Amino acid sequence: MKKHYIRQVGRVGTVLLFSLTLLFASCTDLKDESFDNIIASQFSPDESDLAALKGAAYVNWREVMLQWNGLHRANEVTADQAVIPARPNGWVDGGVYRRLHEHKWTTDDDVVINTWNRTYAGITNCNRIIYQVEEKIIPVPEEEIESLIAEIKLLRASYYWVLIDFFWQCSYN
Repeated sequence: MKKHYIRQVGRVGTVLLFSLTLLFASCTDLKDESFDNIIASQFSPDESDLAALKGAAYVNWREVMLQWNGLHRANEVTADQAVIPARPNGWVDGGVYRRLHEHKWTTDDDVVINTWNRTYAGITNCNRIIYQVEEKIIPVPEEEIESLIAEIKLLRASYYWVLIDFFWQCSYN
């Protein structure tokens, strides 16, 4: 029994000694290196980065047009280019497709909410980029500023066109 006890103490001592060695030999000078965020003080874009900077405003066009229950679906279903009939096993979805087809949608329908939110997200991104370029938060070469701002303003106008096209008639119904 005494041998067994000594073996147990020896094992515990070995584990304790190993743990203490790891604890005191560990690295304590840890530096956080960010790989998922751009830190403004560490970022100085050149001409090759301008496409990525303005690309943030273009991303929303994909969401507006192609994401689930977006502008494309609204245009297709309301113009008889696509018909989504009710089936015995589903696809009624609270009558949303029928309301779209009959032009009786409401502000609670997903297509309306998504188109509104995604389009305004694009406008917000355009405004943010214009502000950051004009205030020199994003250092852009002087010869590129005017054309970059003009491009982003045109993109912002296209988002406003979507809003006018989609929601103008709603105010008169």
